[in-house]
Amino acid sequence: MFWRAGFNIAELLTIWEDDKTLVGTLHFRDLYFHSFEEYNPAKLSSGFADKGLADILLTWRASDKVKQNFAGNIEQIIIERNDLDIADLNELNLLYEILRAK
Repeated sequence: MFWRAGFNIAELLTIWEDDKTLVGTLHFRDLYFHSFEEYNPAKLSSGFADKGLADILLTWRASDKVKQNFAGNIEQIIIERNDLDIADLNELNLLYEILRAK
């Protein structure tokens, strides 16, 4: 919806990539694992999105700064938080390994 409304997506992504909160990190996890189609990973699963937005998001999440920032956030969350449910913890661990490997 933001994309269609003319919001500056790049500016919003820049703010998000510097966010150190649990909620921001969990939203990044959701974007990474649940926002693109399973059998077409370059296509967003939302009916409100198009290829232009998908390309922007894929480029953004693949950038070294984004990967480093969110890997650091995940590491801090895993070390400092003991109140995450097991599903969140498992997905964050997997995402951490993916971000560090690339």
